Amino acid sequence: RRIEELSAEVDFLNKFDLITARAVGRIGQLIEWGKPYRKDQGYFLLWKGMSDIAELEAGAGEGNYHYQIFTVPEAFQQLSPKFRELCWFR
Repeated sequence: RRIEELSAEVDFLNKFDLITARAVGRIGQLIEWGKPYRKDQGYFLLWKGMSDIAELEAGAGEGNYHYQIFTVPEAFQQLSPKFRELCWFR
């Protein structure tokens, strides 16, 4: 479900193991929107471009989060030139 739909539903607070987002907003904003719904040991899986790594590193440097970067597997990169520039942050 979309975060906008959940904002008024307290039953969803701290219920999700994984929160995903694609082309919605800046990393810090995505984390702020999703934090109330993520379980303590849950993850964010954000589909962003390689150009967003500096933003990711800046937020991590401020102590807001830890991260790992995953790139699109090479076998799938041939499906679209855009896949070469995309990565997931966890």
